[in-house]
Amino acid sequence: MDKQRNTHLTHPNHPSHEGGPGGRPRTCEQPALDDIPLSPKRYGYVLQLILQQHNWRHSSKHKGVSHKTMAERTRLCHWMFDFLRDHPKHFKLDPRSFSGRHVEAIATYWQSEARAGRLSPATIQTDFSFMKTFCGWIGKSKLVKPIQLYFDDPALYLRSLVNGVDKSWRAKGVDVDAVISDVETYDVRAAASLKLMQVFQCWRRHARAEHGHVARRVGSQQVFAPA
Repeated sequence: MDKQRNTHLTHPNHPSHEGGPGGRPRTCEQPALDDIPLSPKRYGYVLQLILQQHNWRHSSKHKGVSHKTMAERTRLCHWMFDFLRDHPKHFKLDPRSFSGRHVEAIATYWQSEARAGRLSPATIQTDFSFMKTFCGWIGKSKLVKPIQLYFDDPALYLRSLVNGVDKSWRAKGVDVDAVISDVETYDVRAAASLKLMQVFQCWRRHARAEHGHVARRVGSQQVFAPA
């Protein structure tokens, strides 16, 4: 977990921005953004209107998004403008005036945090994607350049799917069959789930979702038989 999740200006997931259902559109009539003059003093109000009008939409498909995604986008958007206002250059802007120099200021900060080990590549990729989505909401879909142009070291933003350390039970000298037998004396279903993970080489959630019907055959050797 990133160390920066516990601070206000180092991560958008701050409790002060929890409120509301993640920017879902309200049923009451909302003023058109085009009718509201640019005003840095009303940035919070304008940002909320933008979220209400767009946050429920998928960035590229004709469908909605989950409450989790809406909440994460909301936190990121609020964090961006709080960060810019507290930046040494004191960027005070209407959200619709978000520009390239603001993107660069945020990306530079993310790079420094990643270099210090306080931001993971996964977090950077997610937040970078949300920032691009926001730019699309304000009619600037081409504002954000490819991520590699903001980072001088690919390792800071590229996810790695390779684990150099074998963390399996066998690598640690654990007798898997003996452990499963011990578990079976306490809970047959739990032991069945472990055996399915061993047989199908899958995660626990996949064992339950795809082969759970086998685990339910308790009371016989069929509990551990492949489906």
